[in-house]
Amino acid sequence: MSSLSKLPHLLSLAAATLLVGALGATTAATAAEDGKELFKAKIWPVLESSCIGCHGDKKQKGKLRLDSEEAFKKGGKEGVIFVAGKPADSKIIAAIKRGDDDTKMPPKDEKKLSPEQVADFEKWIAAGAPWAK
Repeated sequence: MSSLSKLPHLLSLAAATLLVGALGATTAATAAEDGKELFKAKIWPVLESSCIGCHGDKKQKGKLRLDSEEAFKKGGKEGVIFVAGKPADSKIIAAIKRGDDDTKMPPKDEKKLSPEQVADFEKWIAAGAPWAK
């Protein structure tokens, strides 16, 4: 087969590669937007009602603040609390799942997050933990 006869095949392959790349970028952008909507609707209200009292501007247990994107990404005295895209590797998920008595959050049993709230945090971390203004 001559080089010229391979041209349509190569062009098709190049077009498919570009399409897959564009779809991947669109999927990532969509996930980020979905994550921002999830943050506004479900994550921020939980942070505000269940976390910021101990991890906000007035008090920072464990040197951890959860009241701004910059502070959230910085983490506390134990280091970063999340790995973007990897909820299973994120300390915040382990804490809200309450598997360890030393790090269960919120600490009071009657204030623990519902399974649905925990799932929302997992989805948000999986989306990269995007914040929305």
